[in-house]
Amino acid sequence: MRIEWPGFRLQAREGILEFQWTAFGVLEVQAARCCSLKVRPDGQSGGLQLFFDFRTADGRPGGLIVARADVPAEYARAAAEFVRELQHRYGISDAPDDDGAEDELPRRVPYESQEWISSPVAAPAEELYAELFGRISAERAS
Repeated sequence: MRIEWPGFRLQAREGILEFQWTAFGVLEVQAARCCSLKVRPDGQSGGLQLFFDFRTADGRPGGLIVARADVPAEYARAAAEFVRELQHRYGISDAPDDDGAEDELPRRVPYESQEWISSPVAAPAEELYAELFGRISAERAS
């Protein structure tokens, strides 16, 4: 199976999903690692955005790899059919629909969480941030 439009190609063969962004590069991932596929409208353009979320080897959804493909409006119908076929063939689930709600703002991950993937910020950096933010908040707008 294959779908393409200017600047992008997605091919599914022998259990491998191959994403090719002409100007950027290629990503090959085992289709079995795809834990969800979300289709969203792309604003006013009439196009779509496809979000593929891949899980780790031990099966936990980790959000370690998320691939996004922007679909031009003239390819939206073919892309939607392609997505349905991918989901059927490889057992990829739909991500829950959020009814077009805005994404939640990024939040700081607690240090004790297993989701924390970078080093904790040092206390002096936290103090500096708090001081600067306090100063900025206290200044009058000119």
